[in-house]
Amino acid sequence: MLQITSQIKGAKHEPSHDLWNFLLKPEVMAKSELVPSQDFAFLGVRFNTVDGLVYPSNEQVERLWEWIRRIRRAKRVPARIFLVLLGHLTSLAVYVPLGRLHTRPLQLHLLTLWRPQEDSLCAQIDLDDTVRDELDWWASPSHVKAGGGGVS
Repeated sequence: MLQITSQIKGAKHEPSHDLWNFLLKPEVMAKSELVPSQDFAFLGVRFNTVDGLVYPSNEQVERLWEWIRRIRRAKRVPARIFLVLLGHLTSLAVYVPLGRLHTRPLQLHLLTLWRPQEDSLCAQIDLDDTVRDELDWWASPSHVKAGGGGVS
């Protein structure tokens, strides 16, 4: 076992023994929030270590649903708005099972009607049934709040 010499007392201590004694002090134990299984949010993502799943935060989901409500009311939207929606979907797709699969048709729809190098961000994008079907999928709590991307 590794021995260290204390410069203050001049005595030898075993680090593991000192560490153990320190950790067992009531004031240290009382401050500890370590729990082997937790459900916590960090950087806009909710981690559930019991189930081994990662979820988008409630704030992210509500923000997405607000954008979906706005867009669903329109027949056409500016490309800039469509791109903002795609940004939200892409940021959540990692944590939503099949999220990437349901983002891709929206990306393809945009690219068939709008050329990023040539068209203005103000160009109007028609919303067809494919777009509405995908937005309906993303608006479902059973899809968006299912959790994915396991915690290892």
